[in-house]
Amino acid sequence: MLMSGLLDQTTPHEEHAVPAWEGLDHPDDVWVDMPRGAHQTFITICHDLSPAIIAIVQPNAPEDGCDFEQFTPTDQAIPVIAAYLLAFGRRHVLGETEWDEILRGEPIGDIDDQFEITVR
Repeated sequence: MLMSGLLDQTTPHEEHAVPAWEGLDHPDDVWVDMPRGAHQTFITICHDLSPAIIAIVQPNAPEDGCDFEQFTPTDQAIPVIAAYLLAFGRRHVLGETEWDEILRGEPIGDIDDQFEITVR
């Protein structure tokens, strides 16, 4: 499974996500991409920490995921990301095939057009 955000400035999409996907070749590979996602969209600092703390520990966070007008809000993205990670793990570690519908179907979540799924 590859997860990426199109607007990621720390690990730019064309330099990191696209070559990583091109390097994967298993028929069960899944790419979960967020058109409005960035580097900080994958963790909870944007909604767990105050802007003052974020400015100290991750000063570029507003430009790389924490500006919720520009990026997918993390409090909405994290549950969907977690669902994909758990589905992938349960499918490929535990062999539970009922997760195939999530991994191979339409994007899940309440955020319209915020996730794109690519499968082999």
